[in-house]
Amino acid sequence: MAAYPCPRRHEPAGWPAASGQPGLGLDGGLARAGERRPDAVPDGETARPAPSAWGTQRRLRALMNRSWSPQALEQATGIPAAMITAMLDGGRTPGRSVSERVAAAYDQLWNKPPPLDTARDRELADTARAHARMHGWPPPMAYDDDLIDLPAGDAEPGWRRSARTNRPRADLAEDLAFVREHGGYRHAPIAVAAMRLGVTPEALEQAQCRTARADREAEAG
Repeated sequence: MAAYPCPRRHEPAGWPAASGQPGLGLDGGLARAGERRPDAVPDGETARPAPSAWGTQRRLRALMNRSWSPQALEQATGIPAAMITAMLDGGRTPGRSVSERVAAAYDQLWNKPPPLDTARDRELADTARAHARMHGWPPPMAYDDDLIDLPAGDAEPGWRRSARTNRPRADLAEDLAFVREHGGYRHAPIAVAAMRLGVTPEALEQAQCRTARADREAEAG
């Protein structure tokens, strides 16, 4: 199994000050992502903060919660996996172009499964998700997109309770049937469907099995 360093318990040297502005560090040689948020903001709307180092780390950790490993993110963004791992750990401070690239990738990937075609892909995905769970890294849905780049833009306090939901097996099986029929997951492996529903593959398989058994017993009775 692939291993990742444990997160630091303090802010590393060079981490942005309270302004949330990105520091210097990972821009060298990396192509600049296009401006995602225009300077001109329509009347009545508030401009979102520019992608920051704070938000970059939160986005990467949230994607790991959804099983995106540094290696899979490297394929998606072109940012070396070693740099992604360093940003996850807080050991490297991203520059502006890297923060923008991560933000753009996050917008595209937050609700999509990582590559799962090979045994290696699946191992990396399982390791990433286990690592995120072990360290308590929240999923994308726990963050407010307008606040994620601010120093105080941490995940919503109740995300842990919703992540550990004990949904009735019948409801979970019904949710699976819905995403297979209407959500583009008709032929998705159980592990991918489980990621879509925010549960473990084991919980989803158990819900399917028990619901099918209850249906058979009802028909027989």
